[in-house]
Amino acid sequence: MSTNLFSLETYYQCLKTSRLGRPCLYLDTVSSTIDVIPREKPNTLILAKEQTRGRGQRTNVWQSLVGCAMGSVRLQCAKDSLLAKRVCFLQHILALSAARTLERIDPYRLGRDQIGLKWPNDIIYKKDKLKIGGVLVNTQDLGELYDITLSFGLNVDNREPTTCVNEIIKPTGKRVTIDSVVAGIMNNLEEYTDELNEDRFEQIKVDYERRCMQIGKIVLDEKAGTVKVTGVNEDGFLIGECETSRKPRTVMRII
Repeated sequence: MSTNLFSLETYYQCLKTSRLGRPCLYLDTVSSTIDVIPREKPNTLILAKEQTRGRGQRTNVWQSLVGCAMGSVRLQCAKDSLLAKRVCFLQHILALSAARTLERIDPYRLGRDQIGLKWPNDIIYKKDKLKIGGVLVNTQDLGELYDITLSFGLNVDNREPTTCVNEIIKPTGKRVTIDSVVAGIMNNLEEYTDELNEDRFEQIKVDYERRCMQIGKIVLDEKAGTVKVTGVNEDGFLIGECETSRKPRTVMRII
């Protein structure tokens, strides 16, 4: 299948994974890729040209416009695996996978200095402080297995409602397509999950902390109060110190 927005042939040419994103199904219009993916086998990637009810964090609606890379991939892992021990960190790994993909497209305009990760779910173009993407991970306990849906939305070729990748790199004369970008996300996601299974979590945590926009900032948590963020813990939560008492705090939900 090929459209001016997506080519399965190009996607598979760019895909270097052994598992994730194989197969890929590209659909015209769905309520949400999250609704479709449970019917598919593990490692399947569902992409959609449009979503009528795209989902975001805390029941928010993700505005799903044509030109946005929107998808969900299904992953399963045994509970006794190293990956399962870090399952709470998978949303950060998915966001990192998108950020690394963008950096490889244009290290100057889309590198670490320009693309930040706003805990817990957002991908931000820092120059203009605009959200260009987001991730969402849902995990289901199947007894001996975790069944995980990793979903993402990334503005590739839609300038509304904020900006998009092609608008950011427009001065270079380059243009990227959804197929190559999504293949890059899958490539990086498999690389990161393999690193988790090889017990190389610490470097991944460092990678995330380098991009996390709240590190070193003051945030207001609904339970911990005012906290100066110093890092992220193994469960994916921000950690820091109470601004007044200097006692260690875990940030569960920023208000």
